[in-house]
Amino acid sequence: MKLSPLIYCLALFALSCQHKPKAEEILKQSIQAHGFDQKIDRLAYQKTTRLYYPDGALEKSIQQTHTLHWKPFQYLIEDENKRLLRKGDSIFNYVNGIRQTTEEDFREAKNALNAAYFVFWQPAKLLDKKAVLTYAGVKKLQNKIPVNVIKVDYPQSSSTDRWEFYFDLNNHLNIGYSVQHNGRWSLILNDDFHLEHQPILVKKRRSLFIDSLAQTSLLRAAYSYELLP
Repeated sequence: MKLSPLIYCLALFALSCQHKPKAEEILKQSIQAHGFDQKIDRLAYQKTTRLYYPDGALEKSIQQTHTLHWKPFQYLIEDENKRLLRKGDSIFNYVNGIRQTTEEDFREAKNALNAAYFVFWQPAKLLDKKAVLTYAGVKKLQNKIPVNVIKVDYPQSSSTDRWEFYFDLNNHLNIGYSVQHNGRWSLILNDDFHLEHQPILVKKRRSLFIDSLAQTSLLRAAYSYELLP
């Protein structure tokens, strides 16, 4: 029996939908590939940030030490003259050993700690119940690597940021993400990982300003992460 063209197309469409990966499945694969499904009690690392001018010249270099404990939760960020600390629900901001107590100081510390934790602990942070995940197909990044794309929204948040996360088709690692913040798109590429460590953590990444079509880019920052004993 011959199938009509319409029925044939519908059959192909149904078959493709059956094999279309779901966002939750891709995230689960990546969590397992990174080893975030295993318990970790403590981690320390040195983060070096290099910021660049539009002409490619180095603007400045910043070094920070990050120390995390999970039981009970404590997160400390230190540089030459500043200490930002979260102990449970309490947040502290110290400059040259003196605690800063204004509301602005509190917000600064909270935002810095939350942002650093959210960025470094991907893709595990996407397990947040407030995150709505949507599979957006396969596309190629600037490095020509094909990736699964998951769009992430936080409808309960007042933020208007838009997120896309990218996952390697073969090893399932999270190799980057893009975010639209204050009307500007940034593309963050994870260029290297601490593959010998469990969980597998990012070792080097770049942040680029891009246009809405991701066809032009401008290097804004490069980050390196050295794991400490």
